[in-house]
Amino acid sequence: MSYKLLSIVTISFNQAQFLRETLDSVLSQKGEDIEYIVVDPGSTDGSREILGEYDTSIDHLVLEPDSGPADGLNKGFAKASGLYGYFLNSDDFLLPGAIDLMRSLWRCHTGADVLLGGAWMVSSDRKSRREIQPSPVTLDKLLSGESRVVQQGMSFCMDLFHKVGGFNVENGTCWDYELLCDFLAAGANTVLTKERLAGFRIHKASISGGVGGMVATNRYLADLDRIYGRFDRPKDAAGKRPRLNRLIRLLRSPSQGLFRAREILAPWTVQHRWKADLERKPIKDI
Repeated sequence: MSYKLLSIVTISFNQAQFLRETLDSVLSQKGEDIEYIVVDPGSTDGSREILGEYDTSIDHLVLEPDSGPADGLNKGFAKASGLYGYFLNSDDFLLPGAIDLMRSLWRCHTGADVLLGGAWMVSSDRKSRREIQPSPVTLDKLLSGESRVVQQGMSFCMDLFHKVGGFNVENGTCWDYELLCDFLAAGANTVLTKERLAGFRIHKASISGGVGGMVATNRYLADLDRIYGRFDRPKDAAGKRPRLNRLIRLLRSPSQGLFRAREILAPWTVQHRWKADLERKPIKDI
């Protein structure tokens, strides 16, 4: 097998409205050392036709049924030959220079198992809403809701991914969160970086945008309960698990206080950073 530096996996399902932008954001930056894998279990909104147009540019196109996003990601990474892995949803997009940044970051942090970077939260029409950055993370902090992690900024060693068994296919709402829990439980060395890699799009049809209402919320809470049970997370003094506090914090403000304060007190600086990221030139070393 010819190994690559980085394997990027996108799971696609009925998000044709955003799919081209996602594909173009990766393929416009992709080099010989990068592998791109796209998984679609059966879209019916025109996504399959779009993927057909990109067939010769995508390294592996997996068009087969799956049992949900986590299973689809596992199917995608089963095709991967990269030393490192990264996944991008089909309604999100890479920022200019993001792949160059990941190349440089992994070369700089050779002892890392997981890199945790930032992203931009954007609206359906691609307008910036806020910058989101991760905070220092341990398994205990992650389970208690003290740590914030940005999925669109996370990449990881594929050896570690295989060691923990990939994504838990039982998880239908927060598969990325559980994967990081598994990484930390396995002793992963995590490194935080300030670089923003992607646009995280919030829209009415997205899970983060509230699609599914209370049914989806209850599924999310059930997934958290199962995760807390797996890691023997104790109840707090009030006899309640921290899941509701974490959910409220995520819904109210998924960014750190410092960034939130800057958005409120100096909104022009946020727009300046957003514009600079959109105009970012290829970066070979940082």
